[in-house]
Amino acid sequence: MVVERAVQLRRATWIYPALITAGSEGTAQAPVTVQIGTPRPSSVGTFTASYYAFTPAVTGTYVISLSNPTADVRWRLYSGAGLTNEIASCDRYFGTPSTESCAVNLQANATYYLLVNGFSLSLNSISFSLSIDRTVNEGSPSAPVTLTVGTARAGKR
Repeated sequence: MVVERAVQLRRATWIYPALITAGSEGTAQAPVTVQIGTPRPSSVGTFTASYYAFTPAVTGTYVISLSNPTADVRWRLYSGAGLTNEIASCDRYFGTPSTESCAVNLQANATYYLLVNGFSLSLNSISFSLSIDRTVNEGSPSAPVTLTVGTARAGKR
């Protein structure tokens, strides 16, 4: 749907189309619930937002990715309903569409809210794959993993 808006700038009135496009998911008041570890085909309307919520079961580092976008996308992460406490964001800014993937430290049993924006001058809806994955590291400086040359070892995921 295209809505015309009038804007007055220094004695002149300009009429321009304000794009209100389909394709966005969820709302700030009713976000779409996503599962950690399960990629989800998603979309966002151009110059609008899609809203998602998730709750980690384990405290740790998580990677939030918007993969294979059809245009420029970015995400912002909030720690409270109402989207008032932004804790992380990921944006490579304008250019060739690429995966927006950044790591964040999250607490167990806290609900987080993800806002995704899309930007395009030629598309009404932008598709992407949303994934949230926990990273698991092996070993530590005080307890390193012992490896043996010539012996296969399955790592943690």
